[in-house]
Amino acid sequence: MPGHHESAGRTKSTKVRPGNPCPKGALGLAAFGAVRTKDTYLQARYERLASRRGPLRALAAIEHSVITAIWHMLTDRKP
Repeated sequence: MPGHHESAGRTKSTKVRPGNPCPKGALGLAAFGAVRTKDTYLQARYERLASRRGPLRALAAIEHSVITAIWHMLTDRKP
């Protein structure tokens, strides 16, 4: 199912929404560290995405994965 920025196989450009710069910076550092860790799920995901989207968009996707994992840990109270 295509998103709002995709039509007939062509993807329109989008931008990352603005947010609080303090947690956003820390999240970027956490994602960058996760990407540089060898043999992890996030590093493999980054490599797959970077080959298609480019390194910066792939890093933004990893940031989203990290914040989603943090949200689940906090709401479910699980490590």
